[in-house]
Amino acid sequence: MKNIKILGVPMELGAGRRGADMGPAAIRHADLVNRLEAMGKIVEDRGNIHVPVGIIRPTKTCAVVKKS
Repeated sequence: MKNIKILGVPMELGAGRRGADMGPAAIRHADLVNRLEAMGKIVEDRGNIHVPVGIIRPTKTCAVVKKS
C-alpha cells in the first residue's frame, strides 16, 4: 500500500477567479485525512508551502487600465 502525502499550494494566479487559494483549507475542512484513514490509507498532511507574492497578471476577471 502506498502512503498518501497532502501538500497544499494556496495560490490563485491563473485561476480566473478569486478564492482558488482557499482550496487547501477547504480540503482540510472537509476532513480529507480522516476520511482517507478510514479507508485504510496511511496519510501525512505536510501543510502548505509558502507561495511568494509575485507579479499579478491580468485575467479575464481583472480589468486593465491603460494610461493615455
